[in-house]
Amino acid sequence: PPLLAAMGDALGLEASAALARGLLTIRWQPPLEQGLDALADALLRAVTETRAQRVFIDGYEGFVQAAVEPQRTSRFLTALTNALRERGVTTMLSAELRGWVGPALEAPMHGVAGIAETVIFVRHVELQGLLRRVLSVLKQRGRNADGAVREVTISDRAIEVPSPLH
Repeated sequence: PPLLAAMGDALGLEASAALARGLLTIRWQPPLEQGLDALADALLRAVTETRAQRVFIDGYEGFVQAAVEPQRTSRFLTALTNALRERGVTTMLSAELRGWVGPALEAPMHGVAGIAETVIFVRHVELQGLLRRVLSVLKQRGRNADGAVREVTISDRAIEVPSPLH
């Protein structure tokens, strides 16, 4: 956790201060040491203990690795996110793309539409001879998603998502 907090500090998120004030909790679970049910139980207990309102799970691949039956992962995550939603928790889950540069993209998660309220897609593209990070909203439940592509810049002071690219 101190290393993760330092990484947050480097992005200007003041994670160490939030940890010290009890506003942020960082938990790390090695995915290969526990099964899916144990990971879910630990997460739900931590949410209850800390009264968390927001949870960021980094990432989907850890659940696939922890699954005895990987095809169960999608149904498992649906149940887990529903349990968190019932507790009033907003959940963010990261998932890495298999091919993160290039024209062909493969969704990292099967069944994501049933799990997510919003799907934000971040990838790298070449623009004007530089590899840049861009973001677009693929899905927003109950709304039309803004499909605009926006460049994301991360500095030591902020994460910025400006106007759409043209």
